[in-house]
Amino acid sequence: HTSTPLSSVTDCGLYSPVAILRSQAPRHRGVPARVDGRGTAHHDQGAEWIELTVRLDPAGRRVREARFRAVGSPALIAAADLAAEVADGMTARELLALRPRDLAEPLGELPEVRRYAPALAIQVLQDAVRDAVQHPRIHQA
Repeated sequence: HTSTPLSSVTDCGLYSPVAILRSQAPRHRGVPARVDGRGTAHHDQGAEWIELTVRLDPAGRRVREARFRAVGSPALIAAADLAAEVADGMTARELLALRPRDLAEPLGELPEVRRYAPALAIQVLQDAVRDAVQHPRIHQA
């Protein structure tokens, strides 16, 4: 398991119930069998890492599947999981219009030092979509 555990009551009090659930039981972890686009980023001098991958429909218009891999804080894991969920069914144009608040609001409360996580997840998701659109090819997982 690659996320930092929420080890104390104090830590848990800084995260919303949604963020805690998504960080402890992410539903979109992994890599699709076929990858059309990939985005990655490092944060905190490489201590945290996130990758989002997307699979497009046959016409290349909509995301059919998005998955993530990440090492980092519960906030980063939760934001990556939500980003992958939000992407499903969206067009590239819709995804490129997403803003950090589109993840931050549904995630709810995060510790102040972890509020970068929704913005980083959106950036990486948008990089994956740009990769898929600008370089139509099939990556190996």
